[in-house]
Amino acid sequence: MEDEAPALLQLRDEGRRHCRVSHLGAVAVLFLGAALHQTRVGDGCRRLVDARKALAVGIGDGGVGPARQVLEGGLFPIQSLGIPGRMPFSVDIILEYDIPNMKLTTLQAVRMPPDHWNEQMHPADGACDTGNAPLSPDLALEIVDLRICYGDHEAVRGVTISAKAGTHLTLVGPSGCGKTTILRSIAGLEKPSSGRISLFGKPVYDSSMNIEVATEKRDVSMVFQSYAIWPHMSVFENVAYGLRLRRVPKAEIEERVIRALSMVGLKEQAYRQSTMLSGGQQQRVALARSFVFDPKILLFDEPLSNLDAKLRAQMRVELKELTTRLGITAVYVTHDQEEALSMSDHVVVLQDGIVRQQTDPFTAYFRPENAFVADFMGVSNFLPIAGAAREIAGGLVEADLTDGGKVICAGAVPDKEVAGVAIKASHLQPQAEPPESGDNVWRMEVTHRSFVGDLMEYHLDWEGRELRARTLSSRVFDVGDKVYCSVAPEHAVLVAP
Repeated sequence: MEDEAPALLQLRDEGRRHCRVSHLGAVAVLFLGAALHQTRVGDGCRRLVDARKALAVGIGDGGVGPARQVLEGGLFPIQSLGIPGRMPFSVDIILEYDIPNMKLTTLQAVRMPPDHWNEQMHPADGACDTGNAPLSPDLALEIVDLRICYGDHEAVRGVTISAKAGTHLTLVGPSGCGKTTILRSIAGLEKPSSGRISLFGKPVYDSSMNIEVATEKRDVSMVFQSYAIWPHMSVFENVAYGLRLRRVPKAEIEERVIRALSMVGLKEQAYRQSTMLSGGQQQRVALARSFVFDPKILLFDEPLSNLDAKLRAQMRVELKELTTRLGITAVYVTHDQEEALSMSDHVVVLQDGIVRQQTDPFTAYFRPENAFVADFMGVSNFLPIAGAAREIAGGLVEADLTDGGKVICAGAVPDKEVAGVAIKASHLQPQAEPPESGDNVWRMEVTHRSFVGDLMEYHLDWEGRELRARTLSSRVFDVGDKVYCSVAPEHAVLVAP
């Protein structure tokens, strides 16, 4: 077969970054890779690490003939590839060859229409398979070991997060925990230091393979905290702006913008100036603009923080209903625990650039894994324990507190380190008389009270420990009153540090 091989193409201009020659029918394809130059081949990606490497391939009517390596003027047989010939496509092949050891390390081939080269095959434009850990196409978002540094400060420290398609994921945590930085890195507005970000099974950032897909090619849209509405444009033009940049036909722009404005209740205001709208209406314009071009993922950076409390509560419902109706994946950033709990399918609780817990809202609130999550996701009391908890009768666990006393908890003894017991303030119910029976009944003194509408919040002293309780405002205790507080074992949760 080697005698029948088509003539080989040789290239000696090793200063060029890469060379690609293709025709239809009998074709010769050659790649010459410069140092640290990455080239995309279909869904595979390899880094070419030596400028002296090149591959010449002859393609005839019967398919790909024997490939030969062109190295310093010498021809070496390599491998035969079975790709159908005489097709209206080009065949691009990448070879990695360890010249000192004369060892073939990588060989891949793929069919691709020639006119897709600039859009699909350029190394800076498209996402490609990393060849590392397996990707999960069922996941809309997959972040693996993401790290983002600013000088010596590591703002995001090895974060791993995933979200299924069509779900609402919320990143929640205090200021400075890294949640907005992670969101911006998903959008491509922030360059990570290392790690991998994949959208629907395709990596858009991978430090190990030098992959970094441009922001406009990630098929995501972002709603900013400041709305970012163009003040000189009408409502219609604000929403249409992204479609015009994408050169969508005029008639289609009209149809899609009106449909988007109808979904957010602003069809009648389509031709008003954006500066004449209220804060809530401007937020709806920003929302319509974000989904009018049908992105795969919507990113929200604390979009409701500038609204008043009543409008914020209303917009939470509208946002959740809209993303559910669109069937779109949403990633939401907030420091407001109520927003995180009410809008999310899953929450990721962050602290100092690390994930403390990733779960559903109910578990994060009622069964926190550690003291930080217990305190951040709702008002909680933390009681440190001394020694190990132990199982007792009735499927219960007993724990000794560090400064005396005991707490009875439900469930089994955890197989991890336990720092204390977390009790939500809403589960600690003060009353004037002791209950007739039950575990975890303690006598306390009211040291402070705060009226917060439907609820009354009490600060209580329990033998030198300060606890908080929240109860309905219908029963009021005065400062200095002695009360009895009890908590059911299932509401006393053993947590890690």
